[in-house]
Amino acid sequence: MSASSDFEQPIPTKPARVKLVQGQEVSLGCGTLIIIALIVLFCGGFATRGVQEDVSQLRESVDALTKTVQDQTKEIKALQAGMEKLRPPVPAEAGGKQ
Repeated sequence: MSASSDFEQPIPTKPARVKLVQGQEVSLGCGTLIIIALIVLFCGGFATRGVQEDVSQLRESVDALTKTVQDQTKEIKALQAGMEKLRPPVPAEAGGKQ
């Protein structure tokens, strides 16, 4: 085995090239690539922050609505039970005998 690591890569000597149209190439230097990365970092981060806040507020609203629905369901069941107690008993039918 050699003393050098398998992960060592040769240092690039040419700038990155991007093909815009067939036959046309544009060189992107390190500075350009860094600027592009910074633009994506700043623009992407700010855009998602607002969405995350909106989603958080929506979750809180959904949680509040869920609790309200659960409370109302309990109240409805309690009212139904109270009405059953007040309802007069139904006489037993003769089972179809005349």
